[in-house]
Amino acid sequence: MKVIYTTSLENYLDHQMYMVSKSKLVRRKRLLAKYIFTISYLTLGLWLYLKGNVRTGIIFAALGVLWFFVYPILNKNSMRRFYGKYIRENYSNKLDKTVEMNIEKGFVFVNDSTSESKIPVSEFKKMIEINSAFFLRLKSGTSYIIPKDAIDTAAFKSEISGLQIPITVETDWKWQ
Repeated sequence: MKVIYTTSLENYLDHQMYMVSKSKLVRRKRLLAKYIFTISYLTLGLWLYLKGNVRTGIIFAALGVLWFFVYPILNKNSMRRFYGKYIRENYSNKLDKTVEMNIEKGFVFVNDSTSESKIPVSEFKKMIEINSAFFLRLKSGTSYIIPKDAIDTAAFKSEISGLQIPITVETDWKWQ
């Protein structure tokens, strides 16, 4: 099977956001930041309230509650901007380039503007399907990003499953 596609900034950004959302370290840091500041503000607010500084105590408690609900939104947008800049800076030579992938028995051949690769099927760890793309993950940790709008998705999934590469379907995944 021959697949020709072009990867965009959005495809790379979806890939980065997916990988970040699956990282235990990043999830832990986000939760800690959310709860540590919330608890700190609420504790300080309660302490100030009990000390007789009612207005300041209520303000700090309100800030703690506000932080709990606003932080996830701010962090989500901040990380998206950060990784967008990172991708533009480090992957600019791969953006908007045509990639040709040939899937044959036992091997996957990939040609792009900078390189040619012949990858044995045994080197693929899994394929991840989200609503906008497929990520073909290698055991080395790198991925090939194949946008769904550029290929026949049913034929592609059939071809990959025929190679006995495990498929993880997460079409309901969304960056949060």
